[in-house]
Amino acid sequence: MSLDDIKTTLSRGFTAIEASNSIEFLEAAFAAYDRGTVFSITRSDIDPTSFGVPVTEHRHATQTRGWVTLPHELRASDDPAQIVFTSGTEGAPKAIILTHRNLADVAGRLNDVMQVTSDIREYVGIPVTYSFGLGRARAVAAARGSIFLPERFDPTEIHRMLQTNEINAISAVPSLWRLILTAPEVIGSEGAKVRWIEIGSQYMSGPEKRLLRDLFPNARIVQHYGMTEASRTTFLVISDEDDPDRLESVGAIGDRVRLSSGGAIEVTGPHVSPARINSGGEMTNLIDGDGWLRTSDRGEIRDGYLFYLGRLDDQMNLGGIKVGAEAIEVRVAELVPEASGHFAVTSVPDPLRGEAVLLALEPPASDMPDLIEAALVQALREKTVRVGGAIRVSRLEQLPRTVTSKIKRAALRELEADATNRDPDSSDRTNTLRDMTEAEAKIAAIWRRVLGDVEIGPQNSFYDSGGDSLSGMQVGLSMEGAGLPRAAVNATFEGASLSEVAAQVDGKLVASDVTSTLTDQTRLTWSLTMTRAMVVLAVLLSHWGPGLLNVIGLPETLFISFTRLGTPGFAFVFGIGVGLYMLPEMSRNRQAVYHRADRAVLLVGIGAILMGLISLLYFQQRGDPINGLTIGNAFYSVLIYYTIMLATVRLWLPPLARLKAPVSMLLAGALVFWGLWQLMREVTAGAQLVSVLELGRLMAGAGGYNVFKLGTMTCAGMAIGYWIWQQKDLDAVRKRLVLVGGLGVVFCGAALLQAHGMVLLTQSTRMHTSLIGLGFYGSLCLLAFGIFLTLMPWWAAAGGVLRILLKVVLTFGGLALPIYVLHQFVIPIYKILEIQGVPNTIALAAPMAAFLVILLYLGQRVYRMYRA
Repeated sequence: MSLDDIKTTLSRGFTAIEASNSIEFLEAAFAAYDRGTVFSITRSDIDPTSFGVPVTEHRHATQTRGWVTLPHELRASDDPAQIVFTSGTEGAPKAIILTHRNLADVAGRLNDVMQVTSDIREYVGIPVTYSFGLGRARAVAAARGSIFLPERFDPTEIHRMLQTNEINAISAVPSLWRLILTAPEVIGSEGAKVRWIEIGSQYMSGPEKRLLRDLFPNARIVQHYGMTEASRTTFLVISDEDDPDRLESVGAIGDRVRLSSGGAIEVTGPHVSPARINSGGEMTNLIDGDGWLRTSDRGEIRDGYLFYLGRLDDQMNLGGIKVGAEAIEVRVAELVPEASGHFAVTSVPDPLRGEAVLLALEPPASDMPDLIEAALVQALREKTVRVGGAIRVSRLEQLPRTVTSKIKRAALRELEADATNRDPDSSDRTNTLRDMTEAEAKIAAIWRRVLGDVEIGPQNSFYDSGGDSLSGMQVGLSMEGAGLPRAAVNATFEGASLSEVAAQVDGKLVASDVTSTLTDQTRLTWSLTMTRAMVVLAVLLSHWGPGLLNVIGLPETLFISFTRLGTPGFAFVFGIGVGLYMLPEMSRNRQAVYHRADRAVLLVGIGAILMGLISLLYFQQRGDPINGLTIGNAFYSVLIYYTIMLATVRLWLPPLARLKAPVSMLLAGALVFWGLWQLMREVTAGAQLVSVLELGRLMAGAGGYNVFKLGTMTCAGMAIGYWIWQQKDLDAVRKRLVLVGGLGVVFCGAALLQAHGMVLLTQSTRMHTSLIGLGFYGSLCLLAFGIFLTLMPWWAAAGGVLRILLKVVLTFGGLALPIYVLHQFVIPIYKILEIQGVPNTIALAAPMAAFLVILLYLGQRVYRMYRA
């Protein structure tokens, strides 16, 4: 039907049915469907006469609730059936024209995908005066079923009706389903009686869908995506979908969905409205010449599935990362359920950052701004967004909403702009750049002493500000030294924001309030720390393992392939840390990066010097002549490599930070370093240099700790670390690390066995001098990193032995650098004492005991920094 034909039909007028969630309303609406009379649902906030269409009849509905059965025949006609007046979330009001074909297509497809039969008896938990509810009524009526209209959505009523077998189907929006999911015991085992469920109208996360499936194990659960102009465009059969990634989608696209070049969702099909009427009576064709409707929604298509990313006007671009305001609101409501429905989030212009986050509150949420703000910070951190203090808090008497209770974000932005124009300093009274409390200022000062002069806002965590495991140990000891409670240190280590940590000092929160869920940044940092622990264990075993194994009578080859992990593995993990923390931070605060590098090089450099001096003393005690060669050999150790790398950060890190594709360039750099290593091995081969230049010969290629060999692993690790930093989905990262690491271990191990025989069980240097050998150890680190990431979600729920084990590994990894430095003093001191005539047992026991005492002292202090 052409626009002219639609205008002619509408010029005869329509029936206005008063909005009422009642049986009488449904009877009036279905009577209009059956007669072929155009009707509309009228509400007090919209004047239908302003659209230029005459009203020929007014129907008033009473408020009767309960059961109703309304058999309905679907009509495949292009005649107008209904005018849907909507004020929308943005812009002027509009009137959407729906034809009988539009409505019939939706109901038919919906019943097909849900496999509905005439046995359906549905509890319709949303008002039938809106698109979702009336669509449910049409679908059930077309199937010859019955619907129940409640006074209000009541989980206890649903439980009772399931007990008495009155209902077998439920429909509701996600915000209502969350009322049930937060207290699933209300439904209990009666959930098994539900056969059909439809979800729509709002975002719902994959984990929530899994919980719903668990609660209703026998139900065919279907989620739809659509809008007034094109209802129920896609369907996701949640009950049939096992793929966790697809559970985040809104269904398969078929041939009805595509994306515009700008990411807007476009739809086509017989369900798409042909036209709309704007205020004033002008009629607009909604579809283009090929039958496609461009929506105001943003999406992504992966493997034939549509992922809804929110409205285009709902997107917030925060530091280059786009996140949907609605999805953030859902997460905040999960963290602070009592605030649900009484706050809103949107973006507002910010002169320093481009966009800041506006958190708008109405009573009762306005009475708990700090708690909601902390939840907002966590929700953003889970999306890898570091807000850096850029949150503005606005308190309103009432949030601007549409008649369907959707937030008008444009109106929020206008209100904020008006308030700022009236008082340019108004933002200073919000939490954006608010004055810190005494506790916040004290903690921030401690963090800055370790991290450098970085910007730390109330919403920033220690890890957001650039912290890692080594600096974490330093800041934890500093906080304890300043007399701060252990709960504050625990919260710092678990990634709580500055305001949350300060709340521990002020006694406002208990630890469980801020540590029930580890943030992505915390999970990454801890998992890398635990991987470092594995590598340091390999170092210790390589130096002390043979003697220990001989004492207990086990063959030295038992752990030989693992002990070889130490040197290349530590370089690889070091590189991951640089790529994950230092390289991304260069664009924001390079002086802070240099500050942390200087602190690290001080520890490593002092260790290298002490190691050299002790070795010189040993050579002197042994009777060796002290000359340039002796000095070069004395100071040659793996610590020299890390001293060089950290001391030259200002030379090589800035060019890397300017690269447009750091990952590919770093991987290429790893291959270049390996090639240079092979070349320098040949160049530096031959006689020793009888001078201090021998140290240079060893570091250039002749020694096992040379710059090019370890640089190969460091470059590869940096590429991995920076790639991880770029990712938004940590669970996807975890899976890929486990997959790639596992395959790499198998492939490289098999290649080594094929090429060199049982090299994995020998002292052969091929394991760490061949490219395949380095690949084996790099893959082993990736596999371990992925496994530890997999374990991290268990932290909050872990108890007993598991919690103790995780804390021990974290402590060991946190002390990796001190262990790495200090353990190397044991053997040289032992040999010096032995030369001095000290009995062998005592000579070994003395430095070993000193090392263990220092380790235990530091270990117990670090151990208690993690929550018990």
